[in-house]
Amino acid sequence: KLVSLIANWVYSAFAFIAMGDYPYPSTYLTNGGCMLPAFPVDVACHAGLTRVAETGEPLAILRDLAGTFDNCSGEVACFKLSDSANNETNIDGELWNQLACTEMVMPSELRGGANDMFPELLWNQTDYNLNCMATCGVVPRSEAAAEKWGDQRALKSASNIFFANGLLDPWYTGGVTFTPNPSIGWAIIPKAAHHLDLMFSNPLDPPEVTAVRQTILEHVATWIKQA
Repeated sequence: KLVSLIANWVYSAFAFIAMGDYPYPSTYLTNGGCMLPAFPVDVACHAGLTRVAETGEPLAILRDLAGTFDNCSGEVACFKLSDSANNETNIDGELWNQLACTEMVMPSELRGGANDMFPELLWNQTDYNLNCMATCGVVPRSEAAAEKWGDQRALKSASNIFFANGLLDPWYTGGVTFTPNPSIGWAIIPKAAHHLDLMFSNPLDPPEVTAVRQTILEHVATWIKQA
């Protein structure tokens, strides 16, 4: 059980670091708490390589990697495997779990490769239901989102939507990356992490992010003119 707790703790930290891989320091994924550094994935990898050179101890390496997020304040002396970067992020995680166990069930898997340090985590609806019952007291309605808003098939009759997906965002694999009809736009942003295109402009924004924002504005202007 302890090994599983450690693995989940490290995986969670890595997921947040990847989502928050912005080109400038940000408190977005720490809910206004400690500041994540610019490109935290690079920072985490550098911390891990430094620890490899110093000790080569696997657990110390994982601690430093995960600490890029969970100790972004630099003030944590001892980690609790059930905690995240701060109390606000813990609460945010609980709220997300509630959504994920009710109206936003999103089946996903981790599939390791030959050079992948992550263990495989395959989707199991039965285990998911049991976990939701234990943590949130509900049985998930897996089709709730599709019933309420429609799935990708419903996009054929939708209009006035622009889907932008950043390749640095782990959620990219679940994004809409095609045009189901001419009134829906989409773009892939190579150097964008989670929601970067929706944030306020920053001098350090990659050019492709600025370009996509301009494209979105042009689409919105066209929709308004048509209306």
